[in-house]
Amino acid sequence: VSESVELFSTARFKLNIAFEAETVKSFASSFSKSSQDTMNTNRIRRPKLSIRCFIINIELLRPI
Repeated sequence: VSESVELFSTARFKLNIAFEAETVKSFASSFSKSSQDTMNTNRIRRPKLSIRCFIINIELLRPI
């Protein structure tokens, strides 16, 4: 029984990592798009905010 539980938690951990990688990838691509868009209009303020949100997202997505 403990073996199957261990297997399940390992699979869930792997799934978490895969999900995290996908989320970070999609967030990074949307971030680069949005930063390119905002570079023209607002050079200083918006990209810094996006980077801060990106760091917070990585913190939240870490497997417990």
